[in-house]
Amino acid sequence: SRSVDDHNNLADYIRKYIRHQLKDISSFKQECIKCFQAIYQDINKQKFEELFSDYPHKVENPSIEVVEKHLDYILEHIRVIALNSDGENAEVYNEYVQNVTADKKLYGDYLWIVVGGNRISRGLTFEGLVSSYFDRDGISVKVDTLTQMGRWFGYRVGYELLPRVWMPEGAINTMKEICELEEELHSQLIDEFARKE
Repeated sequence: SRSVDDHNNLADYIRKYIRHQLKDISSFKQECIKCFQAIYQDINKQKFEELFSDYPHKVENPSIEVVEKHLDYILEHIRVIALNSDGENAEVYNEYVQNVTADKKLYGDYLWIVVGGNRISRGLTFEGLVSSYFDRDGISVKVDTLTQMGRWFGYRVGYELLPRVWMPEGAINTMKEICELEEELHSQLIDEFARKE
């Protein structure tokens, strides 16, 4: 299908981009560090604690020193796959599952970039997921699909400041509407149960 072709083409483009950047790894590392610093200006420990003042766990800002220490390994162990209804990548996905769940240490593992559509939007868990690029417009996505995706990263202590989702404005607005509807429904249920007691 056209979507499968799009996934495969995007995965190929990402692979080529990474290979090209690795030709000058020193410059690539500097760009990565600049991106890291810019991204973590948005949500840091102070902002997180302001937004979630009753959060029971201690959070720490991600350390640029730790990232720099491991950056050579990280950049040289990126694996890009397209995972879609095509089925051609089932073997690669099985390798991903075995690789990630068998050993959660950084070394000896790949860092995965997974490109796909419906196949990865529901029912699949990506261990250690910290970034998602969501390019669908929210208008064209069903509410139940977006609700399912709203659990992207789960609730893992120690990861609080790492997860990031990038998406178009239409999808952001649709997500906000879904959250408002769910909060309203939740409030109505609480009121209803309170009246019955």
